[in-house]
Amino acid sequence: SARKAAEINQSHWTWLGLTCGAGDRSAISFWDIMEPTVRWNALTYLREDGVQMNIGAQVHYDRIWTSGETGQRYPGFAHILAPAIDLDITVTAMLDRPEFVYPPGAGHSGCQSLCRATGRLGTIAIDKPVIFEMIGGIDV
Repeated sequence: SARKAAEINQSHWTWLGLTCGAGDRSAISFWDIMEPTVRWNALTYLREDGVQMNIGAQVHYDRIWTSGETGQRYPGFAHILAPAIDLDITVTAMLDRPEFVYPPGAGHSGCQSLCRATGRLGTIAIDKPVIFEMIGGIDV
């Protein structure tokens, strides 16, 4: 229903999936979830040996722009840290204002941006293109 969709659209989230390491056998899945009264960051790390770990993470957004169509805010740059696995990466947008817009109640407007991820996971250097997804913009 339209009412249910409006309630769901109060949630905002950012997601990044990234493979890395020898043969891209390691991976991370980063989440920044923003609810009206709660916010949490988490990261799932898949090690080369197949062990999966769920750990805390932090993110800092910068180069934030505001959509003229929806009023939602999106970053052009994100710095993601997960000290438990020695992860330190930056994600830099390669496209200007890649927003997609749905009519109210029809879906989640957001942004999917081709980005460049650089940094490291322990001793593993990271420098590759990724898709950075932001649904509902960001609240910072």
